Amino acid sequence: MALGSKKAVSPLIAAVLLIVITVTIGAVVMSLIRVYVTEGDRDITEGKEAIKCGRDVSMELALVNDNYQICNGTAEDNDMAALWFMVENTGTMDILDAQVRIVGSKGIFLNDSVFNGTLKMGGAQVVNMTYDPDSVGEFRQVKIVPRINLPGVTEHAYCSDSGIAISSIPNNCTTYQ
Repeated sequence: MALGSKKAVSPLIAAVLLIVITVTIGAVVMSLIRVYVTEGDRDITEGKEAIKCGRDVSMELALVNDNYQICNGTAEDNDMAALWFMVENTGTMDILDAQVRIVGSKGIFLNDSVFNGTLKMGGAQVVNMTYDPDSVGEFRQVKIVPRINLPGVTEHAYCSDSGIAISSIPNNCTTYQ
C-alpha cells in the first residue's frame, strides 16, 4: 500500500482517535474521583475560611500510667450515674465545647455543653457529669464530639469525625482507670 492511500490513513486516524478518546475519558474519571475522595476530612467552609475537622480538630482522652482517664460510676446522691473523664486538645485550633452522648440499653442521654470554657490548643479539661441510669439503662457507649466556632458566624459546628467513642469504661471512679 502506498503511504498516501486512503486505506493506510484510515486505520492510523482511527487508532489516534481511540487513544485520544481513551485519555480524555481517563482524565474525566480521575477528576471526578479526585472531587469525591476527601481522605477522611470534612470541610466546613464559611466565606474564605475552610476548616478541616479531621485535620485541625482533634482531641484524645488523657493517658496516665497506661490508663485512659475515664470512668463510669455512681454519683454522690446514689440516684444518678456519674461519668468522669479528662480530655486533651491535640489539634491545631481551640475547641469551644463538646457534646457527650451516652448510649444505653434503654435510651440515649445527650449533653451539648460539658466544658468549663474553651479547650485551648494543647490544653486539658476534666469533665464530671451525671445522668439518669434508669432512663439510659445498661451502659453501651459514650461518644465525645468536639464543637468549634466558625469564623464570622454565630452557629457552631460539630466535628463528629474528630470525636472519641468508647465502649468499655471501668465502673469504679475511685481508681480513675
